[in-house]
Amino acid sequence: MFHISKIVTIQIPIEEELRDALRRKAHFLGFDSVQAYIRFWAKAEVEGRKIEVDDSDWEPDLFTEPKYPSGK
Repeated sequence: MFHISKIVTIQIPIEEELRDALRRKAHFLGFDSVQAYIRFWAKAEVEGRKIEVDDSDWEPDLFTEPKYPSGK
């Protein structure tokens, strides 16, 4: 198990449209931010856990506005 003793920042270059689509997906799944979604995924990944999310109602569209404030 990992203990958070030091927080570091990871910066990843990503296309704006992809970031916005990921933000919408994260909000759809109940996360408050892309960062929260990535932290959840990363922790499960390094702990060897398989995660499954119910995104059966998700309709990906890179050019629609998010249902939630973007938080930019």
